[in-house]
Amino acid sequence: MKVAPIFRIYPHDKVDYNGATWRAFAHGPNGVTLRCSDNPEVFDTISHEKLRRLLKAPHFKIWPGHYSQSSARLRALGTEELIADQPLWQQQKIRDRLFCIQRWFTEEDAGRVKRTPLNAKPFITALDIEMMKRCIGRTLQHKKRQTGQIVEVTFGPSFDTLMRWVRKYEKSGYNPLSLKDGRCNSGNHNRKFCDETYAFIDTQILAYASPERRYANEVAFETQLAIDDMNEARLEAGQNQLGRPCARQIERYISELPPFLVKCEREGIDRARGIFNCSSTGLETLLPCERFEMDGWKGDVMLLLHDAGISSTLPPEVLQRMPRSRVWVYVVIDHATRCVVGLRVVLKGSADETVRALEMATRDKTAISDAVGTTFNWVEGGGFSTVVSDQGSEFANEQFETAAISALGAYERNPAAAPSLRGVNERLFGIFSTKITPMMSGRTFGNIFERGDIDPASTAALTPEQLLRILIWYVVDIYHRTPHAGIGYVAPSVKWAELTKEVGTSAPPDGYRMRAAFGEMITRQVDGTGVLVNGIRYTSPKLRKFFIDNYMCDVDIRVDPYDISWVVVRVDDNWIAAYSTIPDLEGVTSEEWAEANLAKKRKGQVQFERDLPAIRKAIAAIRKINGDAAALVGLTPKRLTADYINQLEEELFNGEEVIPWRDPEPVPDVGQVFTGGMPTGQPKQGENDLESPIVEAPKPSGLKPKWTLEGGE
Repeated sequence: MKVAPIFRIYPHDKVDYNGATWRAFAHGPNGVTLRCSDNPEVFDTISHEKLRRLLKAPHFKIWPGHYSQSSARLRALGTEELIADQPLWQQQKIRDRLFCIQRWFTEEDAGRVKRTPLNAKPFITALDIEMMKRCIGRTLQHKKRQTGQIVEVTFGPSFDTLMRWVRKYEKSGYNPLSLKDGRCNSGNHNRKFCDETYAFIDTQILAYASPERRYANEVAFETQLAIDDMNEARLEAGQNQLGRPCARQIERYISELPPFLVKCEREGIDRARGIFNCSSTGLETLLPCERFEMDGWKGDVMLLLHDAGISSTLPPEVLQRMPRSRVWVYVVIDHATRCVVGLRVVLKGSADETVRALEMATRDKTAISDAVGTTFNWVEGGGFSTVVSDQGSEFANEQFETAAISALGAYERNPAAAPSLRGVNERLFGIFSTKITPMMSGRTFGNIFERGDIDPASTAALTPEQLLRILIWYVVDIYHRTPHAGIGYVAPSVKWAELTKEVGTSAPPDGYRMRAAFGEMITRQVDGTGVLVNGIRYTSPKLRKFFIDNYMCDVDIRVDPYDISWVVVRVDDNWIAAYSTIPDLEGVTSEEWAEANLAKKRKGQVQFERDLPAIRKAIAAIRKINGDAAALVGLTPKRLTADYINQLEEELFNGEEVIPWRDPEPVPDVGQVFTGGMPTGQPKQGENDLESPIVEAPKPSGLKPKWTLEGGE
């Protein structure tokens, strides 16, 4: 077993540790016991192994002999410093003086000199020769001498000066810093004019810090003219004249203005903030999903604004007239792992798009990566603690803030025009701009100088959907698998796997909070069967009881587009769950439901076209039978009364629409007969287009007809 070295801290030593001042109290085999100087009742014990590590730390410092009498005397003189902290010329003076003193002590201990001028004269002469040799050796430093080389030589001190150094050195407890040359601090090097003159000059030279960006010599000349005018006025008033510095001196005063102030006034605050930006290692996040950072980037590529599926069928002249534009890319990044957890491509930034991007960050995106065809799954995401964005209007709004708070997270907005505070996002956008866009048609480049005379719109070939697939493919299969310098040259996916295995991730919001934060708010009318959304009936016992107390009223509904098996309905200022009457809808998205209904309608249309000859034959047969019967008995159509029509509408045709035709002969084309489609009821205003337009007719209570209407689902 390796034994830690034992270091001794003396009682007169000062220890700076953990932001407090300590003194050694006791030593033992297990470590050193320290006593707090500010609070003598506080003690702390440091093991010898820990002390060995602390000696290398920046927050641990030992001042040997700090509380001794000699150190206290030096502190009174203001000389408690380190030689290495002094200027180079000061260090050289201290070493030369210390050399002279040590040579004196050596001769004095041997009895060859005494502290009298006559006795010390041979020593002073010999000391001059040694000092010259010391200067020559310091200049050459074992280099070959050259003819005519000039060497600066320093002679030794006189007897009186040497004795003054010796007495000062002994009085300080043999501290070399007592030999520091303090003559540089004498004299008044700054004040040459009266305070009133300096105040007047300060007001005049501020003209240099202005948006006009005037030259310093011009401001200095105008300052001199202003001083001359002021002196003439003071002379007439019988007052003392102000000092008039030269132009070069005024320019030196201008150079002493605060640089940040000058840059702000001359070039603007944002420019000054970028130049005087102070950076560090940034925030330290330890947990995945602890901090999400969001930002938007206007892609450096021009896109075609049309469906990618029809581009091959359009002629070139039509394709050239297609609108083209750049799009916005919104990205959500996990700060701890640098993983991209949300990504959206939109034509125009809005609060709704940023909320959708934040919602995407909380979900598992494996289905998205499977649809794109990536090699790896996109599983990164979960509940977040804080989401950080800039001051853009798509983030600084009530909708985004409400969504973040409802998802049990906090939101922060960094100051405007400070992209360095969101360096993680900006670095990713730089990767997109330098790694992906060079491979695309319609690249717009970063500025007009890089673009040259190329027209990006003329070479645009991609659509927003294709760009989204490219970005997802790059993020999942390339970016997440590439070592990242911000996390110790570890791939973001590897960092995510390590942290999630060690501490896990925060759970995403539950169903109620997911619908409250990211759900779509709609209004529907409640009836005895519940509420109808996208052709699906949702009901619950509480909702049915609410219908009894509030007949046929509108209610607010929140729908999760990623799970249509249940919704939440506002009932008496409370949100309750209403479940679908159609089974097996758990996890079904609204897009999947819409595609299924569309496929069903297409299947019915195909079947209708296949049975069209039989339908036309049946219509002709029905007309012939009716015409023959009327001709035999000579009957005319029975006149319908208003009461009978109302009864039919109430009992039979409720929710149905019969399309009439004018001329029974000849048999009209089936396309004219069924121009309006199958008999349907008119949907209520505000209902979603995905709702099934067919309204099931209630069973008649009075009449019991022997026939029914068929032909539609």
